[in-house]
Amino acid sequence: MQAPYPASRRKPISREQIQGYTGASARAIIRLSPRCKRHQASIRGRRERMTTIELEPNLKALRDSDPDGLFIEALATFDYMMTVQDVAQFLGQTNQAVSQYLREGSLRGIKCGKYWRIPKKLFIEYLYANANK
Repeated sequence: MQAPYPASRRKPISREQIQGYTGASARAIIRLSPRCKRHQASIRGRRERMTTIELEPNLKALRDSDPDGLFIEALATFDYMMTVQDVAQFLGQTNQAVSQYLREGSLRGIKCGKYWRIPKKLFIEYLYANANK
């Protein structure tokens, strides 16, 4: 039985053309269809547009949140968007304690899916607010 590929690649494959084919061979024929190729190309384009963009932190805002310059140097080794593990390591606390601070709202952060991210600016503000406690 000859594969039911259309003579012209411009026409999409119809259901009648793949009648008699089942399973993987039918899926392979459909995948070769021009309509499917366009769909795959649009998915690739969307994925490329969705890639993350590395942004430089706003250093002026960081300096404004740390007027004494105490914490900016100490936090220089960490990324701008700190993880719970980074904050816990800096504070000498457990990950669970830092997560509890985030849930309570005493430490502000951003929830990305199931993970928390804490911008350095907000973390420095938290450190100054709790400096004398």
